[in-house]
Amino acid sequence: MSLTQGQGNCCSFSEFCALRVVASYPDCAQQQIVSELALTKSAACRIVRRLEERGLLRISASAQDARVHRLALTSAGQTLLESHHQADCDRLRGFFQSLPDDEIPKFSKKLSQLLACFSPKSSEEEGLPMAKLSEKKQSFSAAPCYTPTKNG
Repeated sequence: MSLTQGQGNCCSFSEFCALRVVASYPDCAQQQIVSELALTKSAACRIVRRLEERGLLRISASAQDARVHRLALTSAGQTLLESHHQADCDRLRGFFQSLPDDEIPKFSKKLSQLLACFSPKSSEEEGLPMAKLSEKKQSFSAAPCYTPTKNG
C-alpha cells in the first residue's frame, strides 16, 4: 500500500501507521511507535527519520529527558491523514449505500459477531445497535464519519 500526498510524496503502510500513532498520542514519544506497531527501535527510527525528511513529522527532544524523542505531525502530515480518512469515509458510504435492503440484516449480524470478538463486553451484550442499519442507510451519506481516537 502506498499513499500519495502532494507532488509525489509517498508514504508506505508502515509509515502511515506510524503517523496514525503520532496523531493518537499527544506529545508522542518515539517509543510509542515501537510499542504500538511492534517494531524494533531501529526500524521505528528509520521510519521516523523518513517521515521527518518528507516533512510529515517533527522530532524534538523531551524537556525532561533529552534521550527521549518527542514526535508531532506537521501540517502536511495532518493533511495526509485527513485526506486518507476522508477517502475511507467515502468508500464506507459507498459500500453502505450499495447494500441491498435484504442483505442488511445478514451483514448486521455478521458484523456484530465480528465486533464481539474484539469487544471486552460480556457475551450477553449484543454490542453495537446494528438492527436499525436499514433505517439509517438513507441518512448515512449525510452523517459525519467515524473519527479515530487513541482507543479506537
